[in-house]
Amino acid sequence: MRIIGGSKKGHPLQAPAGTVTRPTTDRVREAIFNTLQMRIPEAKILDVFAGSGGMSMEALSRGASFADLYEKDRKAIAAIERNIKFLGFEEQAKLWKGDALLFLSQNSAQYDIIFLDPPYYEGLYEKTVSLILERQLLAENGLLVVETAKNSPILSDGILQELKQIKTAAYGDTKIDYYSL
Repeated sequence: MRIIGGSKKGHPLQAPAGTVTRPTTDRVREAIFNTLQMRIPEAKILDVFAGSGGMSMEALSRGASFADLYEKDRKAIAAIERNIKFLGFEEQAKLWKGDALLFLSQNSAQYDIIFLDPPYYEGLYEKTVSLILERQLLAENGLLVVETAKNSPILSDGILQELKQIKTAAYGDTKIDYYSL
Protein backbone atom coordinates (compact mmCIF):
# COMPACT_ATOMS: atom_id res chain seq x y z
CA MET A 1 0.00 0.00 0.00
CA ARG A 2 1.13 3.50 -0.83
CA ILE A 3 -0.15 7.05 -1.16
CA ILE A 4 -1.44 7.46 -4.72
CA GLY A 5 -1.38 11.26 -5.12
CA GLY A 6 -0.69 14.62 -3.56
CA SER A 7 2.18 15.87 -1.43
CA LYS A 8 3.03 12.41 -0.06
CA LYS A 9 2.61 10.53 -3.37
CA GLY A 10 4.55 7.28 -3.41
CA HIS A 11 5.05 7.11 0.36
CA PRO A 12 4.32 3.64 1.76
CA LEU A 13 1.49 3.00 4.20
CA GLN A 14 1.61 0.49 7.04
CA ALA A 15 -1.25 -2.01 7.21
CA PRO A 16 -2.20 -3.92 10.35
CA ALA A 17 -0.99 -7.50 10.48
CA GLY A 18 -3.56 -10.28 10.39
CA THR A 19 -6.92 -10.70 8.71
CA VAL A 20 -9.18 -8.59 10.92
CA THR A 21 -8.61 -5.45 8.82
CA ARG A 22 -8.88 -5.40 5.04
CA PRO A 23 -7.30 -2.17 3.78
CA THR A 24 -8.81 -0.60 0.68
CA THR A 25 -6.59 -1.57 -2.24
CA ASP A 26 -4.54 1.04 -4.09
CA ARG A 27 -6.69 0.50 -7.19
CA VAL A 28 -9.97 1.14 -5.37
CA ARG A 29 -8.54 4.07 -3.40
CA GLU A 30 -7.29 5.65 -6.63
CA ALA A 31 -10.75 5.29 -8.23
CA ILE A 32 -12.41 6.85 -5.17
CA PHE A 33 -10.04 9.80 -5.13
CA ASN A 34 -10.43 10.33 -8.88
CA THR A 35 -14.15 10.76 -8.15
CA LEU A 36 -13.52 13.02 -5.14
CA GLN A 37 -10.61 15.07 -6.47
CA MET A 38 -12.48 18.40 -6.68
CA ARG A 39 -13.95 17.99 -3.18
CA ILE A 40 -10.75 17.14 -1.29
CA PRO A 41 -8.90 20.48 -0.95
CA GLU A 42 -9.63 21.95 2.51
CA ALA A 43 -12.20 19.23 3.27
CA LYS A 44 -12.88 17.98 6.79
CA ILE A 45 -12.75 14.17 6.76
CA LEU A 46 -14.32 11.55 9.02
CA ASP A 47 -12.94 8.03 8.59
CA VAL A 48 -15.18 5.54 10.43
CA PHE A 49 -13.69 2.06 11.00
CA ALA A 50 -10.43 3.53 9.72
CA GLY A 51 -8.37 0.31 9.46
CA SER A 52 -4.92 1.45 8.31
CA GLY A 53 -6.06 5.06 7.96
CA GLY A 54 -5.24 4.88 4.24
CA MET A 55 -8.33 6.83 3.15
CA SER A 56 -7.58 9.71 5.53
CA MET A 57 -3.86 9.70 4.73
CA GLU A 58 -4.67 9.89 1.01
CA ALA A 59 -7.12 12.76 1.60
CA LEU A 60 -4.60 14.69 3.71
CA SER A 61 -1.91 14.16 1.09
CA ARG A 62 -4.27 15.67 -1.48
CA GLY A 63 -5.02 18.77 0.58
CA ALA A 64 -7.79 17.94 3.05
CA SER A 65 -7.57 20.23 6.07
CA PHE A 66 -8.26 17.70 8.84
CA ALA A 67 -9.25 14.08 9.48
CA ASP A 68 -10.88 12.38 12.46
CA LEU A 69 -10.28 8.63 12.43
CA TYR A 70 -12.23 6.07 14.52
CA GLU A 71 -10.76 2.63 15.16
CA LYS A 72 -10.86 0.05 17.95
CA ASP A 73 -8.60 -2.79 16.76
CA ARG A 74 -5.21 -2.63 18.53
CA LYS A 75 -3.18 -3.62 15.46
CA ALA A 76 -5.04 -1.14 13.26
CA ILE A 77 -4.52 1.63 15.82
CA ALA A 78 -0.77 0.93 15.84
CA ALA A 79 -0.67 1.06 12.02
CA ILE A 80 -2.62 4.35 11.93
CA GLU A 81 -0.33 5.91 14.55
CA ARG A 82 2.74 4.88 12.51
CA ASN A 83 1.20 6.25 9.29
CA ILE A 84 0.27 9.59 10.86
CA LYS A 85 3.75 10.02 12.31
CA PHE A 86 5.65 8.79 9.23
CA LEU A 87 3.68 11.12 6.93
CA GLY A 88 3.92 14.08 9.32
CA PHE A 89 0.15 14.51 9.76
CA GLU A 90 0.18 14.83 13.57
CA GLU A 91 -1.42 18.31 13.40
CA GLN A 92 -4.01 17.35 10.77
CA ALA A 93 -5.23 13.97 12.02
CA LYS A 94 -6.88 12.90 15.27
CA LEU A 95 -7.19 9.19 16.05
CA TRP A 96 -10.06 8.21 18.35
CA LYS A 97 -9.44 4.81 19.94
CA GLY A 98 -12.50 2.75 20.78
CA ASP A 99 -15.99 1.94 19.59
CA ALA A 100 -16.98 3.98 16.51
CA LEU A 101 -20.69 3.93 17.34
CA LEU A 102 -19.99 5.40 20.77
CA PHE A 103 -17.83 8.16 19.29
CA LEU A 104 -20.41 8.93 16.60
CA SER A 105 -23.15 9.21 19.22
CA GLN A 106 -21.09 11.88 21.02
CA ASN A 107 -19.80 13.77 17.96
CA SER A 108 -21.32 17.07 16.90
CA ALA A 109 -18.84 18.18 14.22
CA GLN A 110 -19.75 18.30 10.55
CA TYR A 111 -17.66 16.74 7.81
CA ASP A 112 -17.36 17.33 4.08
CA ILE A 113 -16.49 13.70 3.37
CA ILE A 114 -17.24 10.67 5.52
CA PHE A 115 -15.58 7.35 4.69
CA LEU A 116 -17.48 4.34 6.00
CA ASP A 117 -15.95 0.87 5.77
CA PRO A 118 -17.04 -1.30 8.71
CA PRO A 119 -16.38 -5.02 8.89
CA TYR A 120 -18.53 -6.74 6.27
CA TYR A 121 -21.59 -8.74 7.37
CA GLU A 122 -21.71 -7.46 10.97
CA GLY A 123 -24.79 -5.27 10.56
CA LEU A 124 -22.91 -2.04 11.26
CA TYR A 125 -23.79 -0.12 8.09
CA GLU A 126 -27.38 0.72 9.02
CA LYS A 127 -26.51 1.63 12.62
CA THR A 128 -23.59 3.80 11.56
CA VAL A 129 -25.43 5.68 8.82
CA SER A 130 -28.40 6.20 11.17
CA LEU A 131 -26.08 7.82 13.73
CA ILE A 132 -24.41 9.97 11.06
CA LEU A 133 -27.82 11.25 9.98
CA GLU A 134 -29.19 11.62 13.52
CA ARG A 135 -26.14 13.59 14.68
CA GLN A 136 -26.09 15.62 11.40
CA LEU A 137 -22.42 14.83 10.86
CA LEU A 138 -22.53 15.11 7.07
CA ALA A 139 -22.25 18.72 5.92
CA GLU A 140 -24.94 20.09 3.61
CA ASN A 141 -22.91 19.53 0.43
CA GLY A 142 -20.94 16.62 1.87
CA LEU A 143 -20.45 13.09 0.59
CA LEU A 144 -20.77 9.77 2.37
CA VAL A 145 -18.49 7.19 0.72
CA VAL A 146 -19.46 3.63 1.66
CA GLU A 147 -17.34 0.55 0.91
CA THR A 148 -19.09 -2.83 0.96
CA ALA A 149 -18.89 -6.31 -0.46
CA LYS A 150 -20.11 -6.23 -4.07
CA ASN A 151 -23.43 -8.04 -3.55
CA SER A 152 -24.16 -6.83 -0.05
CA PRO A 153 -27.38 -4.87 0.53
CA ILE A 154 -26.53 -2.40 3.25
CA LEU A 155 -29.18 0.24 3.84
CA SER A 156 -32.92 0.04 4.39
CA ASP A 157 -35.43 2.00 2.33
CA GLY A 158 -36.00 4.30 5.33
CA ILE A 159 -32.36 5.38 5.40
CA LEU A 160 -32.20 5.65 1.63
CA GLN A 161 -35.12 8.11 1.69
CA GLU A 162 -32.87 10.53 3.59
CA LEU A 163 -29.90 10.13 1.25
CA LYS A 164 -29.41 10.63 -2.46
CA GLN A 165 -27.19 8.08 -4.18
CA ILE A 166 -24.77 9.98 -6.41
CA LYS A 167 -22.76 7.10 -7.85
CA THR A 168 -22.03 3.42 -7.40
CA ALA A 169 -19.06 1.48 -8.76
CA ALA A 170 -17.75 -2.06 -8.39
CA TYR A 171 -14.11 -3.14 -8.41
CA GLY A 172 -13.78 -6.92 -8.19
CA ASP A 173 -15.55 -7.97 -4.98
CA THR A 174 -15.70 -4.39 -3.64
CA LYS A 175 -18.54 -1.90 -4.18
CA ILE A 176 -18.31 1.83 -3.50
CA ASP A 177 -21.48 3.89 -3.05
CA TYR A 178 -21.48 7.69 -2.89
CA TYR A 179 -24.35 9.46 -1.10
CA SER A 180 -25.31 13.05 -0.31
CA LEU A 181 -28.15 14.54 1.73
